[in-house]
Amino acid sequence: MSIAWQCKALGISRSVAYYEKKHTVPEQDLVVLEHICSVSESGRATDLTYIKLPSGHVYLMAIIDLYSRRVLNWIITNTLDAPIFTNCLRVTIEQYGCPAIFKPDQGCQFTSDCWTSVLLEHVILISMDGKNRALDNIYVERLWRSLKYEDIYIKQYESVRGLRDGVARYFRFYNTERFHQSLDYRTP
Repeated sequence: MSIAWQCKALGISRSVAYYEKKHTVPEQDLVVLEHICSVSESGRATDLTYIKLPSGHVYLMAIIDLYSRRVLNWIITNTLDAPIFTNCLRVTIEQYGCPAIFKPDQGCQFTSDCWTSVLLEHVILISMDGKNRALDNIYVERLWRSLKYEDIYIKQYESVRGLRDGVARYFRFYNTERFHQSLDYRTP
């Protein structure tokens, strides 16, 4: 979704994101993203990460609220089938309602018909930017860094069940006890 459409959807002037000084495209994206993050319930983001276990590898997907940085829902699976991730999206929408904008990356799961149809069915704007732009999903990428360095790499889980239990404990800690610099050292 272009900057113009995002600004229109959020009800802010495009000039705020476009005409101040001479910004590059990534800086314009950050202006809109900062606005999304300053309005409660207006934006969500998601991404996948790969986790290696002794028995193989699994994928972890999380959905976060961009305003509070709270992990709303997550799933661990050993397959990249889009319907599994779409079901997690549906459950999140049922539990937390519909955001104005959803920011996935351009993975095949998030560009699939089943994923995009759920967002369109709930009239949620989809904001996917260019390929190889990790900063577009910086909040989820930062979550992955925190999770891996503060938990997964230290505990070196041996099984999917152990990993699932550990991730559940970490996300409870992340949402209720862990201080976040971006939130002025408060919890989500």
